[in-house]
Amino acid sequence: MDYVCSNEPTSMIRLAVDEDKDQVKKLSLALHKISPYKELPFSDTKFDMWFNLGITNIQKYVVIVAEEQEHLVGVIGGVCTDMPLYDVTITSEMVFYVQPKYRNLEVPIKLLKAYEYWSKEIMKADYCLVGDMPSKDLSKFYEKLNYTPSIMSYMKRNI
Repeated sequence: MDYVCSNEPTSMIRLAVDEDKDQVKKLSLALHKISPYKELPFSDTKFDMWFNLGITNIQKYVVIVAEEQEHLVGVIGGVCTDMPLYDVTITSEMVFYVQPKYRNLEVPIKLLKAYEYWSKEIMKADYCLVGDMPSKDLSKFYEKLNYTPSIMSYMKRNI
C-alpha cells in the first residue's frame, strides 16, 4: 500500500508481504537476542501467527519493513486496540528492530514515521505507544521525535 512507501536510491519502506516472512523472522530473532525477554523461548508458532495477521489484517495489525538492495534491514510491527477503562484507541509497537549498520541512517526514523502514519491516518488511534526496551540511546531517539515517557513495565515469572 502506497501510504507507507518511501523510496530513496538505496532504501524502501513498505508493508511486508508473504515473501518477506523468512527475512522478518531473522530480524525478529536478532531482536529477541537483545531484548529484555531474551530468557523466554522464541515461539515459531507465535511468530507465524503475528506475521500472518500483520500482512492480512491491516485494520488491526501491521508489519512494515525497510528494504535495502532486496534485503530487509529493519522491521516494525504493531497492533491497534481499545484501552480498557478509557474511551481511547491505541496502537502498540510489538516489534521494532533495525540491523546495527543501518541504525545511524534514516532507516529507523522512516520505519517509525510509516508506523505513525498507520497509527494516526489509517487506524485513527488516539495514542501511539512505542519503545518497550529501556535504553538511554532509545530514549534520546524517541524524545527527539516528540515522544514522552509514559509507562514502565515490570515482569515476574509465575512458576
